Amino acid sequence: MRDWAGFGQNRVFTMIALGLVGLLILGLLGIGGLIFFTKLRGLATPTVVAELTPTATPTKARTATPTKAPTATSTKVPTATPAPVVTPSPTPVVTPTSTPTEEGVPETGWPPLEGALVGSFLAILILVSRRLRFAGRS
Repeated sequence: MRDWAGFGQNRVFTMIALGLVGLLILGLLGIGGLIFFTKLRGLATPTVVAELTPTATPTKARTATPTKAPTATSTKVPTATPAPVVTPSPTPVVTPTSTPTEEGVPETGWPPLEGALVGSFLAILILVSRRLRFAGRS
């Protein structure tokens, strides 16, 4: 059997590392579940509806003009001609609606090159700090 008395700090490090790995696994499962359930529901495709609303333009209807009464000398009797009635014609008006845009993932965070540089810097920092920590124990 091993003697665990000398491994006090390593045991704490191991527990912290296992906790972080557990959190990583939970995060990956959450992302996988999100993707899985989104695919089950299907992506909702937005529909755009353009509505035409008829608007009547005001027009004046022609009225019959008054005529003088015919005299006895006239053989022709003038008759009133019916005035054409102009009905307002609806003009289609397109009301603007919001157009959905097909965008991908928003540009957030670091670009891949900068992310790799920061990650490698942190990895080197961890390795150097551990080396310095164990170098002082000799």
